[in-house]
Amino acid sequence: MYGRGTYGGGKFNTVEAIKEIKNHDLSYAIFGQAYAIEANHGTHDPSIQALNGRKLWLGEKYQLLADSFGVAGSNETVETAKSQWNMDPKEWEVTNHHEKGIISVSGHNWSMKKLRMPLDSVDREVCNSVVFSMLYKGTPPNCADHFKVSVTFLDIDGKWLNEVDKTERTAGEIWQLYKQEYELPPSAVEVNVLIAGTDAENWGGFYGTAFCCETLAVKLKTKREDGMASIIGIKPAQLKEQLNTTFNEGRGAEYSINGEMIWTNPYCNLAEYNIPMFWTDNVYHRIDGTEAYQGFSCIQLDFLQEGATFELPQPIKKAPINLYDFKAVFKLPKDNEGKDRSSQGVTLSLKFSDHPEDTIDILSRELKSMGMLRSLNNGWIECEMRALEINTVDYFKLSSSH
Repeated sequence: MYGRGTYGGGKFNTVEAIKEIKNHDLSYAIFGQAYAIEANHGTHDPSIQALNGRKLWLGEKYQLLADSFGVAGSNETVETAKSQWNMDPKEWEVTNHHEKGIISVSGHNWSMKKLRMPLDSVDREVCNSVVFSMLYKGTPPNCADHFKVSVTFLDIDGKWLNEVDKTERTAGEIWQLYKQEYELPPSAVEVNVLIAGTDAENWGGFYGTAFCCETLAVKLKTKREDGMASIIGIKPAQLKEQLNTTFNEGRGAEYSINGEMIWTNPYCNLAEYNIPMFWTDNVYHRIDGTEAYQGFSCIQLDFLQEGATFELPQPIKKAPINLYDFKAVFKLPKDNEGKDRSSQGVTLSLKFSDHPEDTIDILSRELKSMGMLRSLNNGWIECEMRALEINTVDYFKLSSSH
């Protein structure tokens, strides 16, 4: 996977070597799939790992337009970044980090930086959309710093082709991923990226939101069947095998068993790492190490809109009759009044493949009234069903409604 002198260069282009091997009817083995996890700018943000997973396994491809230094191919220096991002030295503290590249920290007033990127290098025939992403976090002592991001497109007359995003967002203690995808207007000749940050407490100096790893890219038109997951095929699980994941990261400072914390010292056992490949649609997700049912971590899902989905691929060998036992353990946050959300019409549904008849509620008022939900330690809830007859199982998809 690391592509040291290999055909195609390895990394996210490993699939090209596999295609060539299969064309000659030869066997192959893939070593180092952890590249998709380790290529994360020195962070452990699961959103970056999920994005890398889509690039590696689903074949998503991008043409880089600009990064934290400026236009792609620019000199990787602080001076270049300040110039191309139009940063006023009175408003920004700028350093060059060995892993994250340029890190820019905003001041006590609203600090603004702006990149102007011509689109004359973009081939509209193969372009699908424009994607902007970056990492951000607050600066101690109060990390709840504020920031704004706006990506706008201009036509040949300098007229804006989309609305300016004025949403004010809040950072936190750890690096998090910001990522937005935009449809490229046909008449656009330039894209502008405006980033602004400020300190939550208006301290003198540079204690506002920090930014790094800015990436502006064109998403190219690709087909999922061209991705490595489709090219190599996914080995079907045997009927007796089970999908069992606790989204355990294999390391942390707190270890839990059945929702009870039993260890509160730093510990690492990567043999316990069992976070599978997944992708989401309008769901913000993160691996949370402050709370877990089994192991060091769990996955937290924020459904940004009704019907948003969290998808976990799991091809299983087809059989005339498939009977499955299913168990899910989860917990819901309390509402603003401290009440249990499971009695307020919040529904979680599990969907097997794309057949509506295979959709099963795992949280609803009806299930609670029927006694199908069992309360566990520390607010965890268990839903267990046995001998479910499912026609096909290509993936598990969790969706929400209110």
